[in-house]
Amino acid sequence: MLLPSMLVAGLGWGLGFPALNVQATAGVADAEQGLAAGLFNTSFQVGGAIVVAIVSAVLSSHTGSAGGSQVQGILDSLRPSLAILIALALGGVVALFALGRARSLSAANEASPVEVGG
Repeated sequence: MLLPSMLVAGLGWGLGFPALNVQATAGVADAEQGLAAGLFNTSFQVGGAIVVAIVSAVLSSHTGSAGGSQVQGILDSLRPSLAILIALALGGVVALFALGRARSLSAANEASPVEVGG
């Protein structure tokens, strides 16, 4: 049951991560490509570590406070943990669209300079 979902997740990561790297370093000067890639990868790793810490703290706090069995506590802790993950994922999608829109507006402004005349 887990194998198909793990294969799809692995395929998604394999296709998505290079695209994110390209998007993160697009428009950066050639001399600063390494810096931009390193900053992206570091931010990705630190962000992932923070998310894992937050979700595991929520899981453990709700698991310990459950009045029933530990299994029931784990099941009860999934809803707030999933809510946090969904909110973070939606925030990431909104940020990617905002970044893309800002870049396209910037490119459009550079392409058509405004004439100043009298």
